Amino acid sequence: MEAAKGEMAKSKKLQEDIWSEAVAATLLPESHPDAGKQLLPALNNMIDINTTRTMALQVHPPRIVYALLFGLGFICSPAGGLSNVKRPTP
Repeated sequence: MEAAKGEMAKSKKLQEDIWSEAVAATLLPESHPDAGKQLLPALNNMIDINTTRTMALQVHPPRIVYALLFGLGFICSPAGGLSNVKRPTP
């Protein structure tokens, strides 16, 4: 987990560097005025997706949820199997 935290810190630093370079590039006099309108929202989405992915890795449902899902599947599977059995017609 410590190695992952170190890599996440490096990633955050890279994102900050990319963001500051992109903002500086859009403010240059020779840059197209619409470049910032296209570039900055795309970079913002990239950073947001990374944050969402990081949070998804850290937040998990409780183990009881997995146990209940497994138990429900175990209980319901015979009912599903029995409903497909062809019964002889009298």
